[in-house]
Amino acid sequence: MNYTRIFVTIASAAIVAAGCDTYDGNQDTIGATGRQGATLRAVHDTGTRTDFDGKASAWTDGDAMSVICTSPEKEAQVIKFTVTDPAKGIFKSDRAVLDPDTEYDVYAVYPYNADKVAIGAGSDKARFGIGAAEQTQHGSSASHIAALDPLTGCVKAVTPDNISLLMRHTATVISTRLANGTGESISGISSVTITAPEGIILAASHSIDLADGTVVADEATISNSVEIAVESSGEIPAGGEFPIWAAAAPFSMRSGEALRFEITAADGTMYTAVKTFGSKRRFDAGTVMSTTVELSAATEVAETITVSVNLTDAASYPDNFPKAEYYEDNATPVDNVYMFGGYPFRFYCTTPYYHHESGGKTLYLNITDISDSTSADIALPIIEGYAPTRIAVSTHESCQKRNLYISTVDPAGKILQGTKRKNTFNRTNIYEPVGTDDKTEYRIRITGSATPNPCPVTKMEITYKHL
Repeated sequence: MNYTRIFVTIASAAIVAAGCDTYDGNQDTIGATGRQGATLRAVHDTGTRTDFDGKASAWTDGDAMSVICTSPEKEAQVIKFTVTDPAKGIFKSDRAVLDPDTEYDVYAVYPYNADKVAIGAGSDKARFGIGAAEQTQHGSSASHIAALDPLTGCVKAVTPDNISLLMRHTATVISTRLANGTGESISGISSVTITAPEGIILAASHSIDLADGTVVADEATISNSVEIAVESSGEIPAGGEFPIWAAAAPFSMRSGEALRFEITAADGTMYTAVKTFGSKRRFDAGTVMSTTVELSAATEVAETITVSVNLTDAASYPDNFPKAEYYEDNATPVDNVYMFGGYPFRFYCTTPYYHHESGGKTLYLNITDISDSTSADIALPIIEGYAPTRIAVSTHESCQKRNLYISTVDPAGKILQGTKRKNTFNRTNIYEPVGTDDKTEYRIRITGSATPNPCPVTKMEITYKHL
């Protein structure tokens, strides 16, 4: 099928609603003659489409669909119908055996695949992938979308000479314009990966109920990301654009949630961008999400990212971080996630901690009563695509006189490979773990001895390396 048109807005309920059509006698149809062989007409729900390139959506030679014909008097049949007139959407089957005087309920799904359609009592189903975790785009064409966007249609109580189907989409389309803002030509695009938050399904195998349009994802196949491999994209001149098309399962984004785009150019240069939604949005089947990603120095992926937090600077602390002038003030944390340097740090502490001030001057982050039976963990930010490879923790000079220890650990408390526990006799301890990834919540762990002691921390600096 030549998929040269896409949706540009949320389709109206009349267009995308699930369920079967009831033939009203006014639709343009092509009839079957006799019992052997049948012809039907299938059209697209094009009411809310706009042109990609000036061409209309159309069937093409070789297109075929699976058609189920059922009636109370006759045994259900799964029939292959092949297009004979792509311009008019005329499909024919020479193998169909239908009684011209019997009314049938007709269910259809495109593309044809005999192994993916099952007949059941009152529940005719098809199993197809909607979207795909791995897609391949040829040049700037969107032709790959058709195979990842099964079409379904049904009509009830019709005789074989009155079969006319309105085919509805099951996928949404993510349309991304890559804008070259580098100031020079880009040799081409190798791939684009789009990732949604965990729990959002962008691709999966789905069971499709052909009677009511209900789709259910197979949990074993779900993916929250899609990767589009691009073949023969060609050069993108400075100031030029290149389109990327991705088929996805219908999805919703809550306010504040974001899609992450990772683009790899033909020369290996990588770019990344995050598109955050300011309000709740739903992208139903037959709709398109359009966005633009600029490829420039600002979005080029850095080889390393360093997160540096100066805990002797009052401006470093977020508003929700506990603050006190004296230990006796007993500042009680009400949260455990705080934004430092634009990144979230999660605190797991069995004792109080607070931003310590004296005489209006910020001194340090104070963690109290560290002993051999208490501890404090500060979880490092997780940055997608980057792994922490260097962690530096600095403490106040008073720690040189206390039996306090700092280590870097995984969530289970295991010391990271390539590091060891160090005493705070050193003002700054540096850890260079190996084998880290961008999924694990690594932690700075502070422990002590039998005598409880406070641990004032003055600086944290974490260097991440691109994977």
